[in-house]
Amino acid sequence: MTVLPEDRNDVERLLRKAAEDVAVLRLTAAEPALASIACFHAQQAVEKMAKAALTLHGCTYLRNHDLGYLASLLPEAHGPLRAALGAAAWLTLHATSARYGEGADARAADVGAAVKAVAVVEAALAAMGLGLPEIPRG
Repeated sequence: MTVLPEDRNDVERLLRKAAEDVAVLRLTAAEPALASIACFHAQQAVEKMAKAALTLHGCTYLRNHDLGYLASLLPEAHGPLRAALGAAAWLTLHATSARYGEGADARAADVGAAVKAVAVVEAALAAMGLGLPEIPRG
């Protein structure tokens, strides 16, 4: 499969932004008052990882936050990533709630599940040869 340079740049940008979302998730996960923010960043990380994989494979997708929809667009050959995204689809509820104060309110239990969901998607992505870059600590 040939990946166009502009697509490779998009993939790298999406993975870099996903890594930032994972870093925020990890920083906020232990604070119950920030459960909605933690779940929002978990959803954002998974969404960006899905879009990176889709872009890498030349798949087009609608501008949308629905993780189940994004999972359904992946080629059958990427069953583990499809399954991981499908299992994380519940995070779609948190795509806008932290930003707009509407929709799902996160609880501490949701944060633990969100951390696990992100780890599973990250592992499935790594199995495809795509990893999140390290975020420099300062």
